[in-house]
Amino acid sequence: EEEEEEEGEEEEEEEEGLRKGRNSVQELITQPLLSLTGASECKLHGCGREDIDVRCLGNGRPFVLQLLNAQCHVTPNQLQQCVQLVNDHQGLNKHGDVHLSYLIEVDSYVWETMQKSAEEKDKAYRCIVWSQRALTAHDMDILETACNNTTTTTFTKNGDYDKRMRIEQWTPLRVLHRRPLINRIRYISHVSAVLLSPHYFILTLRYVLSAFLSV
Repeated sequence: EEEEEEEGEEEEEEEEGLRKGRNSVQELITQPLLSLTGASECKLHGCGREDIDVRCLGNGRPFVLQLLNAQCHVTPNQLQQCVQLVNDHQGLNKHGDVHLSYLIEVDSYVWETMQKSAEEKDKAYRCIVWSQRALTAHDMDILETACNNTTTTTFTKNGDYDKRMRIEQWTPLRVLHRRPLINRIRYISHVSAVLLSPHYFILTLRYVLSAFLSV
């Protein structure tokens, strides 16, 4: 099952106690399923997540829906009808915030495999950085060398050695309402910098999926 989301999975991020988005992705997707099955609850287990103001592009992300206390078994035709209701912008999805590729019945091992894949996947972010001081191409080389040569050798599950820059990262304030305040060890696998002009350059970071990024 895959989803494309316009406003990110974390639609329920709170700011000063107020709801920031219209609806969560879970609400938008599960509304027709709850009505169809009479289930007491439908949980969405996603493969990673995005903030409300970050778009998930491409083919979207896989997810698993867990129906609790369902009163009937859902057929493939009924699942397709639920997909059509969401994609036709009916119900809570009237603004077209979410688009579904398909829904199929799966076993629990699919969720376990999906979680393992998410933990092993790297993620890349690119941003434009402004510098008060005028920069040169040599400064870009210094930045890349400082970041990519400050590495820690880790032993992978495949028996290989992997060199990454180790960082210690406290839980960001924006997610404190749902995560404990602790210091986590994370790894940046690669940093690249391309000079655009004396005061602007493109910075690309590749890091393990569980790291928090703030730019």
